[in-house]
Amino acid sequence: MEVLAVGSIIALMVLGYFLMDRIGMFFVENNEIIQKKPEDRRTILIYLDNESDKELFQLFENMKFSYYLIYDSNIPEKIEFRTFFAISHDDAENLFLCRQVRKKSKNTWIVARINDYIYADIYRKIGVNKVIVGDITQDRIVESLQGVTFNG
Repeated sequence: MEVLAVGSIIALMVLGYFLMDRIGMFFVENNEIIQKKPEDRRTILIYLDNESDKELFQLFENMKFSYYLIYDSNIPEKIEFRTFFAISHDDAENLFLCRQVRKKSKNTWIVARINDYIYADIYRKIGVNKVIVGDITQDRIVESLQGVTFNG
């Protein structure tokens, strides 16, 4: 009788070991899947001159992306974004913000408006992915997002 009890206890311990090992592997495999989730670049941070740029606001609204608008040179710490647009009329401010964003993240897709083409090389040197020269239109915004992967 004691042999049967000891044998049962050993069998339960071995079964418990294998069961816990399988549960552990399940969590490891699912954690790897979660970590390999592709980036979603639809969350956009947009720097504009002022709130009067209603047409630009409407362009992003029509594209149905999640976006945040900023009107000053303070990049919010709590907002996560994958794409940054600096589309004000001030090249110096656009350049400054693009540099700040690039310092924070090497993976952020950066699009900048250039009002004076003389600065194009500087924008590229700091890591701006796309530049828009002149007026901002929906076609130009869509074109500037080429090369960006959208998931979801």
